[in-house]
Amino acid sequence: DVTQLLTYSGLTYTPTLIVSYGGPSGRQYFLTNTNVDEMEKLRYFTPHDELDKWKSTQYYRKDQYIFPLHAAQLTKVVEAGGSVGLGSHGEVQGIGTHWELWMIAAGGMKNHDALRVATIMSADAIGLSKDIGSIEVGKLADLQVLDKNPLDNIENSTSIHYVMKNGRLYEGGTLNEVWPRKRAL
Repeated sequence: DVTQLLTYSGLTYTPTLIVSYGGPSGRQYFLTNTNVDEMEKLRYFTPHDELDKWKSTQYYRKDQYIFPLHAAQLTKVVEAGGSVGLGSHGEVQGIGTHWELWMIAAGGMKNHDALRVATIMSADAIGLSKDIGSIEVGKLADLQVLDKNPLDNIENSTSIHYVMKNGRLYEGGTLNEVWPRKRAL
């Protein structure tokens, strides 16, 4: 019933699985299963004392996390033709949005659909699909160039080689501008 309501109403359901309720949060899952000290870009852009705070997380068993159950419902909504948006709660800047994307896909959603959630569906949900969310003539040239294909593995979304923002091209690892001018961050 809820899936049909979301699909036919035109509403967009935008969860923030990083803080999902009913069990340990998605944030806890990734902080438990990820060594943030090994994430070069995260270390480059995040103050060391902030990374240290994240390490004091509680640990839970995999079967205690609730986000896969929420994500399975999101998959039903998208497969029924409904709209889901990608949100992020802000606890973990930079990587948090990727974790949200990965958690959305954790409910069985196809990687292509998860990427649609992160791009065009989210742009449409906030009324900006005429300007962002897909690569089309007349839209803003805001995009990422990846080294690895997220259709093969959704976690390849972090393999950002370049970022284009407002027609300027930046290195993904440093945000140094490389086109149309060369300029350090």
